[in-house]
Amino acid sequence: HELTNQVQEKDGVIKRLEVQLEQQLLVRAQEAKIIEEKAAKIKDWVTLKLREMELENQQLKSSNVKQTAQIVLLQDKLQSLLEKSSSSGSPATSPVMDTHLVPNSPLFPPSCPGTPPAQD
Repeated sequence: HELTNQVQEKDGVIKRLEVQLEQQLLVRAQEAKIIEEKAAKIKDWVTLKLREMELENQQLKSSNVKQTAQIVLLQDKLQSLLEKSSSSGSPATSPVMDTHLVPNSPLFPPSCPGTPPAQD
């Protein structure tokens, strides 16, 4: 009779351990699902940010190309003005003074000394 009680107790302990194991497996499966969902959200966010940054990069490259073209154009105009002033027989002026004939150019912003104010 005592042996039967011990067997029943051991069976009870085994059942409790099996239930605990099952619960742990369920909890881990739920945690894994939550982690996968969070990882998917992070991946989506990173993908979105990457697209935004790629778009911004393309816009900056385009802007850079346009500004470089403007600089070249302004340099050509400046060179033309310098050549014009030196060939017209006018008194020699320093190139520094001639550069300020182009108001508010990217090469010579208004903060440069001697740059005339912008005219509309």
